[in-house]
Amino acid sequence: MWCLLAVDSSAGAAGAPVVCAVQVPAGATIETALELAVGKIDWNHAVAGIWGSARHRDTVLEEGDRVELYRPLPLDPRQRRRQRARAHPKRAQGPGA
Repeated sequence: MWCLLAVDSSAGAAGAPVVCAVQVPAGATIETALELAVGKIDWNHAVAGIWGSARHRDTVLEEGDRVELYRPLPLDPRQRRRQRARAHPKRAQGPGA
């Protein structure tokens, strides 16, 4: 059985995601797939999921599953918008202000 491992662009070179195909035995879990990919992907502290949905690492994989690793956001998007608004107060008022 094959599964696809994908890591977001922060781990890849020049913003490209890291993707590798791994052959796993039937009944394999996310943890098993990650162990088979050792050396290819640094996965120790990442949250794992399948097709965009966070899952526990003991989740059994099905043929063709895309296992994804998610990094934490460096800054909350709302905080980032507030910082930009403070840095450029005229732009933050919006059009017509």
